[in-house]
Amino acid sequence: YGTYNRDYVMPQPAPLKTALLEPSGILSTIWRRWFHSVGQSGYVDRGDPSAYDWTHADLTEDGTWRDLDLSSIIPETAKLVHLRVIVQDDAASSSLALRENGNSNLHNGNAVRTQAPDIVNEGEVLVKPDKNRKIEYNATNTTWTLINIVVRGWFL
Repeated sequence: YGTYNRDYVMPQPAPLKTALLEPSGILSTIWRRWFHSVGQSGYVDRGDPSAYDWTHADLTEDGTWRDLDLSSIIPETAKLVHLRVIVQDDAASSSLALRENGNSNLHNGNAVRTQAPDIVNEGEVLVKPDKNRKIEYNATNTTWTLINIVVRGWFL
């Protein structure tokens, strides 16, 4: 048997803030690993494009899934494309949906919606292009006031 030390104090668990947010905390570790993986994946910022890549005049707005060809902008090695999408319509709940080319559902896709009539809404979207550097879009069958899409960058 050992000896008993009455002055011994049991170690206390770290406060929640320390456990989560401090440099050695779990959230800091997760963010550090995420940023490290982003750096390793090779995010390429496109820079400062002088215009939108597509506007509503370039798109077919009929509620049907259509191909959007990114091959003139992104390299063959791009694994994920980062888009900025801006929409406006005179109706609420109109949407521009984007997904990987060849998918059948939108459960793993993205959509930017008009939340109220005649109000601009915008979103940042990540979509996986296919081997031909195409994705799919579906614009609600309505007379859109504004749809602007620009490629902001891509992951290699």
